[in-house]
Amino acid sequence: MAVLLSQIVGIYVWVLIARIVLTWIQVPHEHPVARVRIAAARLTDPVLIPLRGILPPLRLGAVNLDLAPLFLIVALRLLQEMLLNWIG
Repeated sequence: MAVLLSQIVGIYVWVLIARIVLTWIQVPHEHPVARVRIAAARLTDPVLIPLRGILPPLRLGAVNLDLAPLFLIVALRLLQEMLLNWIG
């Protein structure tokens, strides 16, 4: 059971990474890449939106750096390690 949960967490991390990368690609709304980006957002927004309320963006001059995805990736990787250590 812990291995399955660890694999699900790993897949979620990859969906989160895909979302981060796909936000950098500007394509029309009808484009398949945009559809994948929307699907990734639907999967990750329920976790990221509350996290963004706790962890506001970091201001770097005129740019806001959203640290919520990075924090979530680190937290999920720690959870994954704990799950794997729990069984072995």
